[in-house]
Amino acid sequence: MDVPPVQELAASLDVTQPFKFTFYVNKFPADGILRLPDGLMGYYTRYFGENPASSRPPVTIPFYINGFALTFDSICQWDVNDIILDYGILSPGDTRKISAPAGFTCNRDSRVKVWLDTTWGTGDETEVSVDLRDAEGTKTVGQSRVQITSNSVGGNGREVIVTAPTGVKQNFMVSSELDTRGMPAGVFQGSAVLIATLESPPTGPELQH
Repeated sequence: MDVPPVQELAASLDVTQPFKFTFYVNKFPADGILRLPDGLMGYYTRYFGENPASSRPPVTIPFYINGFALTFDSICQWDVNDIILDYGILSPGDTRKISAPAGFTCNRDSRVKVWLDTTWGTGDETEVSVDLRDAEGTKTVGQSRVQITSNSVGGNGREVIVTAPTGVKQNFMVSSELDTRGMPAGVFQGSAVLIATLESPPTGPELQH
């Protein structure tokens, strides 16, 4: 959002300007927890004089936030907090696929969309390609292909939509496949997010692939 420039006296530049952030929840999280990762939330620019727009610094005072969560009344409950997929020790040229289970149970009949996303990487309708970074977290050394497999619906993809009856556990498998060809030796890691949001009205199961 662009804010019109405001002229101030130089003496006021050491005064902290108040800001308020308002969050609008477009998709209600099924587990009642909306997690926000560490990152740049916003910024503003301070400069002296009537500088033309082309010479103004793009950012002088950024607003970084520590990750936090907003909580609501939950409809569904995950059976795990974190899903760890560990490739172990790989040899050059190895291709390996690993999987781990996840599931949730709802306290009322619900239509739930479960989908994958990532901050570092790309995605399409079938999968998420997660950037794998070196031990320092500064360089991308490869990508893994991450998918959901739904035992309730059948099939696999980046997202599934299921109708979850009250008290009936919905089971999934999260899989990650890695081809090490062209990757340097060393430690690497990446992350994706498995998200469940409520859909309405509940009409039946679907698989998007």
